[in-house]
Amino acid sequence: MASRTTLFVLLVCVTAAAGVAASSLGEDVTRSEWQLAVFLAVAASVAQLFVVVTPLNHSYHLSPGLIVAAAILLPPQLIALVVVCQHVPEWIKVRYPWLIQTFNIANYAVAGLLASLTFETVSRVPATNFNGGNARFFVAGVSAAF
Repeated sequence: MASRTTLFVLLVCVTAAAGVAASSLGEDVTRSEWQLAVFLAVAASVAQLFVVVTPLNHSYHLSPGLIVAAAILLPPQLIALVVVCQHVPEWIKVRYPWLIQTFNIANYAVAGLLASLTFETVSRVPATNFNGGNARFFVAGVSAAF
């Protein structure tokens, strides 16, 4: 019987894969979205290498801000691409066990997809509740980041 940890990792991975698959159905990707995805993927992979590690085995990265940008600006399948590219250089450099890094990738993918869904949902709130389109975009972006 698998441990609870293994089952949890499996659940997160299945959730990430299902989320990307379900949200990507029938959605075409434009050339400019690909270009932006490549830029964000390179930026996230570089940012992931600059980590601050605390004595209690916590780490802080710059890359979550780039994942929020991807969640706001890219379709779901490209969010997943950015997340995978973000973690590959770190995986090569640090050589985390495959289970840990697979979980990290799936965890970031789920968070990115949820941020994208949050942004899209808040963006659809009628404009009468906001003081113009810029306010709606701001509130949607802050909601996605949260």
